Amino acid sequence: MANGRSEIDVIGSDGLTPVSTSNPLPTQAAIGSSASLGASVARIKSAATTNITVVKASPGNVSAIVLVNNSAAKKFVKLYNKATAPVLATDVPVFTLILQPNVSLTSDALIGFSLGISYAITNLVADTDATVVAADDVNGFIAFK
Repeated sequence: MANGRSEIDVIGSDGLTPVSTSNPLPTQAAIGSSASLGASVARIKSAATTNITVVKASPGNVSAIVLVNNSAAKKFVKLYNKATAPVLATDVPVFTLILQPNVSLTSDALIGFSLGISYAITNLVADTDATVVAADDVNGFIAFK
């Protein structure tokens, strides 16, 4: 946390982009609330694994992400455009959310996934990292449709 603000970095296809309250993830003005979208919610509660999870096994959109890093070290939430469980040794995430220690993140970005929505949570930033996190290091939810 810098200057009392929650900050994260996002790794996308065009490189590392710092994201903060003053430089939020891109949003779509018309997305409205999850209720108006009829969005479903997938709870995120890390176990002592890489937390490989398929949120939606068909095309969809993520309309909101809320995450809390409860640990004293950075955690990496990697989102994949996959209808099946990601294989950390070979699959490349669409983007990686870098959660700073003891910080929360809220984003209402509208992000499209043409195949499906999957994620993993690891201790290191490398796309192929398979270092497990501890139970309850990361908590939150993903709203999707």
